[in-house]
Amino acid sequence: MLGAVLVSSLVARGHQVGVASRHPSTAGLPDGVHAATVDIATGEGIVPALQGVDTVVHAASSPMGNTQAVDVAGTRRIAVAAGEAGVSHLVYVSIVGVDAIPYSYYRAKFAAEQVVAAGRVPWTVQRITQFHPFVSYLFGRLTAGPVTVAPADTPLQPISLSDAAECLADAVQTGPVGYAPDVGGPHVESAAELARQWRNGNKPGGRVVTVPVPRALGRSLRSGAATCPDGATRGTSFAGAMGPGLS
Repeated sequence: MLGAVLVSSLVARGHQVGVASRHPSTAGLPDGVHAATVDIATGEGIVPALQGVDTVVHAASSPMGNTQAVDVAGTRRIAVAAGEAGVSHLVYVSIVGVDAIPYSYYRAKFAAEQVVAAGRVPWTVQRITQFHPFVSYLFGRLTAGPVTVAPADTPLQPISLSDAAECLADAVQTGPVGYAPDVGGPHVESAAELARQWRNGNKPGGRVVTVPVPRALGRSLRSGAATCPDGATRGTSFAGAMGPGLS
């Protein structure tokens, strides 16, 4: 989702852009974008895809699959191949809170950050809060008929794909900075309030029920580890994305 939006942002700024995917396609992308077949879990296609490339934005991830093979080992393959190809800037897309939230996927993302930082290529790690489509997906999975479940006392700060893409396009133009300041959506709101906004935009009526998230995971989420108030953008709010009547 992010990659396609980012391509358009980069092309609009005058960059020559190529996309890499296991199933590459340029359908719906701006003219002039080229595509390469790459599988970072196996290493297929990485080396030829990086020849002549100045900057790599690594946005591939497998949150529900083999995170070690894709997010950790795959990132190592990219970092090594980028160094051998003479890439001058590697931008890694990460998530706010990966160093503080005890969740297996986040641990893999944090390990991948360390791989990037230890590599030969000058780098930027850009941590971003949860994307609007992911929050919508989450509430969809937590809905049964008239009831949507939300984690209790949990602040979130969702960001639109277009705002995240503009942030990454800025990172490309700025050049390597190491760890960039965290970036999030325009508002920090409770998960319960976001769930109500989602229901109003998708399943009007019904109710939201909050349940506590247990143990260390719950404590870290309740502490605001998934948010970055100082990094709030001025872009589209979650309510605004759900519909004009909610903004």
